[in-house]
Amino acid sequence: ANNETVDTVNFTVETVSITEPSVPAKTGYTGAWENYELGTSNITINAVYTAIQYTATFVADNVTVGTVNFTVETGSITEPSVPVKTGYTGAWESYTLGTNNVTIHAEYTAIEYTATFVADDETVDTVNFTVETVSLEEPEVPEKSGFTGEWETYSLGANNITINAVYTENTVEPEPEQSVFTMTGSEGAYTITGVTDNTITSAVIPSGVVAVADGAFVNCSALESVTIPTSVTSFGNGAFTGCSALSAVYYTGTVENWCGISFGGNSTTNANPLVFAHDLYINDEKVTTLTIPGTVTTVNPHAFEGCSCTKVVLSEGVETIGRYAFENCTSMTKFTFSATITSIPRNMFVGCSDLTTIKYAGTVGEWESIGKGANWIGNAQATVIQCSDDDVEIE
Repeated sequence: ANNETVDTVNFTVETVSITEPSVPAKTGYTGAWENYELGTSNITINAVYTAIQYTATFVADNVTVGTVNFTVETGSITEPSVPVKTGYTGAWESYTLGTNNVTIHAEYTAIEYTATFVADDETVDTVNFTVETVSLEEPEVPEKSGFTGEWETYSLGANNITINAVYTENTVEPEPEQSVFTMTGSEGAYTITGVTDNTITSAVIPSGVVAVADGAFVNCSALESVTIPTSVTSFGNGAFTGCSALSAVYYTGTVENWCGISFGGNSTTNANPLVFAHDLYINDEKVTTLTIPGTVTTVNPHAFEGCSCTKVVLSEGVETIGRYAFENCTSMTKFTFSATITSIPRNMFVGCSDLTTIKYAGTVGEWESIGKGANWIGNAQATVIQCSDDDVEIE
């Protein structure tokens, strides 16, 4: 065995079999004596060794990726690719091929990314993080005179990020002008109940006013414009009755904010100054094309009653339209319903005599399944609804 004599055994031609010595053990092999025949001469019987086959099992995150067979004679094996893991680099752990089965695990190292904090186009600081990082130690937001600053909202993922400072101008809520308005309530929650001079030509409602009571501006016949802050959430019945000179409404909020204002109820009259003014300015820009964002699910009753907008688009997400929301929009020529609208109130387009085009973002089948109130088409001149797949006649 291995060129060394293990033992000798005598035999004659009459010998049928001999008692073989044990084959010497050889690490990583199984051994046996080669085949031989007893005859009329001396013989040499060699040990034959066969390499034992072992298995290398490659495992990543407790999942077997592949197996490779090897023996003690194998110098190296072909490894499977390490599975990709977002936010990590991966490699197989170090191992040695020996005389037993081995399990080889993937070792993942979190990649280091950088969060860059920027204020007014200047880098404030950088912070490193990985996908395992839950939160960052943020630097202080640089001070800016007249503003309050905070870092914008961000998420930590598998990439470098830039985080900008967001500055909000500090505003001092003025004390409402008691010489112009009569009101009740306290700071931050005032209600205008009336005016001390009904010959005023303009009214700037102070921030901090949340409501305008029934008839608050009644018979202010010289009033030409009214400015409304975002703090106002409701107008009472008849708040602007008799304000026939009104020609402009200025609002400091957004279309989304405006849609949420309560103008009394379904039977309310003259609660919305647009009934007389018609022209709505949002942040000093006149609204001609009115796009209701998808963040608005409900357009409140009377929201745009009398508005001079020429085109209205309800974005996907708008579901409900309150009664009288678009009544007497005499300049409106085009109106688009979202596919998410669930019902149409009665008399919706009463007074909308220039409305010639009505579109619906969904299909004919979806349009026909929507509940529609009596006389919803009102005075509109449109004869068909232009759906996404075909036109359908208005019945």
